[in-house]
Amino acid sequence: MTSPALRYRPPEPSKAEIELGERLAALAPFPERRSAYFHDAADLKRSVALNMRRKRLAVRDVIERTGCDPRAVRSVIDHGYADVDSTLRVLDAVGIIPANLPPECLDWTPREA
Repeated sequence: MTSPALRYRPPEPSKAEIELGERLAALAPFPERRSAYFHDAADLKRSVALNMRRKRLAVRDVIERTGCDPRAVRSVIDHGYADVDSTLRVLDAVGIIPANLPPECLDWTPREA
């Protein structure tokens, strides 16, 4: 039988506490030479958004830095996946060194407009 002290679960953070943590994380120094591991496309999307905020980059800035198709760049920023080349260029433009890519990047094909 376990004691009640070992069954303690901390309360869930409030929305304000989560937002404060995200703001503090955005201001914290970020190790430039650390590679990032992405569990899925949503994780990649969060990392790109965080680094864009950190470096104060707009979507236009990222499109200019990559030289890729704007639809592919928007797909990485909005959804977290695109073709491998575009994804790697966007990650390089925002300063992320990828350790892997989510599986969604491997079979991505753009939709016809």
